[in-house]
Amino acid sequence: MNSDGKSAVFCISVISVALVALIYTVHMDSWNHKVFTFLPDTQMIVNGTAVMDIQWRWLPETLEMEVKVNDDNNETPHTYYGCDYLGLLFDSDHNGKLAKDFVEANTENDHGVFLYQDNQSYVLDHCFILLPDSSMPGYWMNNSVVYSRLYGEKNLNDTCCVFRENEGYTFKLTIPTEFINVRSPTLIHISFWDSEIIYLSPPYNYIYSQYDTIASDFWV
Repeated sequence: MNSDGKSAVFCISVISVALVALIYTVHMDSWNHKVFTFLPDTQMIVNGTAVMDIQWRWLPETLEMEVKVNDDNNETPHTYYGCDYLGLLFDSDHNGKLAKDFVEANTENDHGVFLYQDNQSYVLDHCFILLPDSSMPGYWMNNSVVYSRLYGEKNLNDTCCVFRENEGYTFKLTIPTEFINVRSPTLIHISFWDSEIIYLSPPYNYIYSQYDTIASDFWV
């Protein structure tokens, strides 16, 4: 092959690599969308169907997320009712599963991200999904992301929660990937906890409190 032919092959190779890089960049920067619905007999967060609408995208150093929940009641933060919050759990130790009890949380190291309605936000080590357990009081019967101990606490910047009448909560998160130690694709658990439900009928109504959370697993 002559020198011109070699130059042509080289140029085609460079263009191919650049095109792949461009496609990858566009894919990583694009927004993804997922909607989960929860029927009235599975939750008491709203009088009807609860909706969790999720958008996310991966940037070189952050995971950007916007999560909308149509909760029809904005709690007053840090009062008798507590504080509504969004929780996310990541497979930060890359063992192929998410921690699901106190023992796993302490022996494994999955990181949890928490954003509260008053705009407090945390990233904590050694978190887990609290699953239904008949040996525990009813208010533990949910799929909330919780933490076993305070390890490596970090705060998030550029993160906020907004409540609007007739719409509900919008949680906006900018999560540095170094905080959660994962990249796409990865399985996560997401939950929204409505703090009012466990206090609907004081003293605590354990029968109904199992409906205080909406949650799901999905890939990002």
